[in-house]
Amino acid sequence: MGSFRFLFQLKFYILHLFKRKDEHSLHSPFLFDFYLHTVKSKSSFISEKFEQERIKLLKNKDTVSVNDFGAGSVSGSKQVCHIAKYSLATAEQAAFLAAIVYYLKPQNIIELGTSFGVTTSYLASSNEEIPVYTLEGNEEIGLRAKTMFSRLGLSQIHTVVGEIDDKLPEVLEKMPSVGLVFFDGNHKYEPTMRYFFQCMEKSNRQTVFVFHDIYWSGEMAKAWKEICSQATVMLSVDLYYFGLVFFRNNQPKQHFVLKF
Repeated sequence: MGSFRFLFQLKFYILHLFKRKDEHSLHSPFLFDFYLHTVKSKSSFISEKFEQERIKLLKNKDTVSVNDFGAGSVSGSKQVCHIAKYSLATAEQAAFLAAIVYYLKPQNIIELGTSFGVTTSYLASSNEEIPVYTLEGNEEIGLRAKTMFSRLGLSQIHTVVGEIDDKLPEVLEKMPSVGLVFFDGNHKYEPTMRYFFQCMEKSNRQTVFVFHDIYWSGEMAKAWKEICSQATVMLSVDLYYFGLVFFRNNQPKQHFVLKF
C-alpha cells in the first residue's frame, strides 16, 4: 500500500510540475497579492521556538495509543517520534498557514486534526486575538498538544478532543460564520466531503478553506476535484501540498495550479 501511494503521489507531483505557474501568470489582483504575501513570504514566518518543539517530538521515544487517523495509520501503540515524523506539516508548510492568517485576518480558525500541535501553534502565532478551535480524536495526543500550548502561552487555542464527526457540529453551532478552516484530520473521500459541506454552511465571501495533502490518495484527489467543482467555490488554488478554496461571489469561477 505504501509503494502504491508513493507512485500515485509521484504521478500527480510530476503533472503538477508541468502545470504550475507563478505570480507572473496571475491577473487577479486579489490572488496576486495573496500569493506574494503567503506563498512567496512563508519562510519569514518560520518560528524557532515552534521548530524546537518539533525537534523535541522527533526525538521523543514515549509511546501513545493510536487509532486509525483516516490517513493510513493503524490502531495500536506507537512512539511519539514516529507519529510526529509522518503527521506533522513541514516548517515551510506550517509557516505558510501562519502567513495566510497574518494576511487575511480571519475572524476565527478551525483545525481538523491537531496531532501534537505544532501546526496549530503556527496558526495561532500571527494574531493572538483570533480564536483557534483545534479538533483531535486521540485523547493522549490532544493532551500533549494542550500542554504544549500552555507552555507556549497560546491561550487563544481551544483544544477539542473527541471524534470529529461528533465535535465539529458542536463547534460550528457556536459560530455565526467561519473564517479559516484547515482540513487535516481525515484523508478519506467521504468524511472530507462531509466536513466540507458542514463547514460550507457557515462560510461567507471572506472564508477560506485549506486542505492538506490533496494528492495523498485517490480518495483525497477525488474529494479535491469535487470540492473545486462546487457552485459556491468561486476561486480554487492547487499548490500540490495544499488546496485552497474561496467563496468570493463577486468574481467568475477560476482555478489555478501554482508553485508552492
